[in-house]
Formats: sequence, structure tokens, C-alpha cells
Amino acid sequence: MRILVVDDTLSVRLVLASLLRKWGHEIVEAADGEAAWRILENDPVRLVISDWMMPELDGPGLCRRIRGADFDEYIYIILLTSRDDESDLVEGMSAGADDFVTKPFSRNELEVRIKAGIRVLELQARLARNNRELSEALGIVRRDLEAAARTQFNLLPESAARFGSARFDWLYCPSTYIGGDFIGYFALDDHRVAFYIIDVSGHGVPSALISATLSKYITPDFCRHAARDIAAGDDDAPARVVSLLNREFQNHGDDDFYFTMLYGVHDHRNGETRLCQAAHPCPLLLRRDGQVRELGDGGMPVAMLDFASYESFGVTLQPGDRLILYSDGVTECASQSGELYGEERFRAFLSRNFQSASSDILDTLRTELEHWSGGEGFGDDVSVLALEYDRVSGVA
Repeated sequence: MRILVVDDTLSVRLVLASLLRKWGHEIVEAADGEAAWRILENDPVRLVISDWMMPELDGPGLCRRIRGADFDEYIYIILLTSRDDESDLVEGMSAGADDFVTKPFSRNELEVRIKAGIRVLELQARLARNNRELSEALGIVRRDLEAAARTQFNLLPESAARFGSARFDWLYCPSTYIGGDFIGYFALDDHRVAFYIIDVSGHGVPSALISATLSKYITPDFCRHAARDIAAGDDDAPARVVSLLNREFQNHGDDDFYFTMLYGVHDHRNGETRLCQAAHPCPLLLRRDGQVRELGDGGMPVAMLDFASYESFGVTLQPGDRLILYSDGVTECASQSGELYGEERFRAFLSRNFQSASSDILDTLRTELEHWSGGEGFGDDVSVLALEYDRVSGVA
């Protein structure tokens, strides 16, 4: 260990240097605090043994200067002093000293205190090394998560997509880099479009992997197959799609796994829309005059119970009406005081902004939720899907 010995008495420095060299240390000497400081500015010394009383800059003053500096590594300081009052101990420790040796010092005491200091420095060096390795590992994880977030974002459908007289806009804000919410829509045929919103239980990577799997699972072919799976009319097609998903995902292997969802089919010729709700928050119908109406009655989660049954329900959109599907991350967004944003506040927000374009409403909602949460991020994934029926097909 390279040790700096600071004392204005030459004989004390010589005795200390002789002992320390016998114990295998490399020694640097300084006659006062200012000289010691000049050495420390250019010499990577890790341990300092300093006298208390010195001209120019005394021991406590040197301690304060060292602690106020930005050294790459911690410097352990032992003060030599003939003072033994409690107030002196408090002063020295407050200045930044790590330990004391009382003059005249015992050789054995000095040796064990130096060894204790070296152990502290070695532990700190090991901790710093571990922190660097952890930081590097976290950097790799962060880059991987950022890549995963980009991939997940690319799986989302094109925003402002139009299918005849139907237009879709969405908002997606995962609570971490990636989330368990997902949104999708696609054409089933020339006049019908399927749409859905999913919230997988949990957060982060596990939920995101499931939502990505579901996004690849719920395809036009799957939905058309599900609609033919049971001999029934088109009115019950959404419930059959959700029922098939419930059967397909029963053997996932995780007892805590389930997801909530809303799946719907919209006919953009006449605005007729059929939906199935599986424990997801009730969709909101935003009429063209700003009135807000809640639809649905709950339903069971998907993949939780193999005997769960699902029902479809319908609503007819008039030109200018919008259907708002959202995850509970919206209404359960908490303020810094713990107050939830809530369903009533969300409905009032929609009614207040009904004259704006759907994309503008979603942008404003994101800003409002960020302000509501105090800019600390969201505790749960936030996702919203807006379906606007803005005209009768074929009419400008």
C-alpha cells in the first residue's frame, strides 16, 4: 500500500516511515498539510497518516480539503493526535477522518489500525469493481430492452389507419421499456374490420413476451376460423374468438397468467359494431355531441378458467361517433398523493375534448396523465384505442 505520512516533526516522520516500510508499504512524506495536498493532486495515494497540529494546513483542514475534492478513489485518513477529548474526536470525524491514533502511539495499535484501513479500502475497491461490472451489465440489459421496445413498437399497427369510413388511432405508453398491453386491428373482408385491446397480467418482459405472442396469434385467419368454429350467426363472432383464445391459452404453464381484452368487429358500411368484453375496462361510446356512454358489463378474464363463457354485445355508431377502448392504466394512474385519475375524470376529459380529432385527444390525454402522475412515469401500462366512424361508406 502506498501511504502518505504528514507531520511537521522530522523525527516522527522518520519513525513512521521506518515502521511502515518494515510492514511492506511504500512511503511518501510531507512536512505539512499544504505539501501533502500538492502530493495528493498528482500522486494516487490511498491512505494518509497525518498529524493534527501543523503549520500552513492542519490535519482537520487537510481532511476537509480531501473530502471536498473529487478523487477517483476513496482516501482513508488516520489522524495522529495527543488530544483525547470527545469534542476533539467529533471535530476530527466531522472533518472527514476515518480513524485516530493517540500520541505517543503504540506500534501494535498503529499496525492494526492501518490493517483495518487497508481492509476498508480493499472492500471499497471490490465494491467499486462490482458496481462497474453491474453498470456494464445494466447497460447491456438497457440496450437490449431498448431494442425490445423498438421491436414491440414496430408490432403495433399503423396509427391513423383507415378502413372505409372507420379510422383508428391509438396511444401506447408502457410503464417500463416494454409492456403487457397490446393493440391491434385488421380487415376481415371488404367491409368489416376486427380490432382488439389486450392487457396481460403483470408487467415488463414476461408480459411483453405474451402480448407479442398474442399479436401474432390474433390474425384474420384465426378470427375467421373462430367465427366458423361454432355454428352461429355473425352476431356472436367476437365471443367465439375470445372463447377460442381462452381454450388455446389454458395450458400456458403459469398459474398466475391471464389477460383481459376487448375484441370487436366493425362494419364500416353502416357503423354496426359487435364486441366481446373479457374483464377489460368497459368501452366508452363518445357521441358526436360529446355525450359519453359506458358499454358492456365485465366478463371473465381469458386463460384463467377453462369453463369461462363469453357473450357478444352490439352498438351502432353514427357518423361522428367514437368508440374508446382503454386499459386500466389510464384510470388507475396515480397522482403523487396517491389519488387515482379515475373513470369519472376520464369520461369528463373525453366529453370536454370531443370536438378535437382523435389523435389530438390521445396526445392531450398523454400530457394530462403525465402531469397527473407528476412526471414520474406510469405505474401500469397505458393504452387507448379510438375507433371513429366519421362518415357513411362512399359518402364524403
